Amino acid sequence: SFFLCVLSMLFIYIQHEGWAYTTFGLSLAFLMLSLVLSLNEIYISTRALEIELRDMED
Repeated sequence: SFFLCVLSMLFIYIQHEGWAYTTFGLSLAFLMLSLVLSLNEIYISTRALEIELRDMED
């Protein structure tokens, strides 16, 4: 997403606004996807830690 954001700034600089809007929109979509995947990974890690701690109590 960061690469697409930089590419969007390049398109703004060279005055290709249509491509700039498209690449910036794509970069935002990929950023949101990245955040969702990160939250999913945090959830999985939390569940794994809970299982490990439960096993240590027994």
